[in-house]
Amino acid sequence: SEVVFLNAKGDQWDRIYSATPENQPIGAIASYAKSSKVVYVAHGGGIATTRDGGGTWTEAHPSGWSSLSLYALSVHPTDRKQCVAAVQGAAW
Repeated sequence: SEVVFLNAKGDQWDRIYSATPENQPIGAIASYAKSSKVVYVAHGGGIATTRDGGGTWTEAHPSGWSSLSLYALSVHPTDRKQCVAAVQGAAW
């Protein structure tokens, strides 16, 4: 699964993220209201975050999340480090 971004001209889609492993479905995407460069991507078993518009990504795979389906994300309006996720399954 991949996340693509339409460039400023609107004439080309650029890949900014590929889920690892490749067969992980992407369930949700959320961006920070104050900066479009901060993006969260929920995929099977974790959440990936970029703070530079997709140049680099940090993966979070919390223990017990591999069996969850992540369906929604929301980033706090004033704190880019806070994100909530809606999941199906028992996280704990």
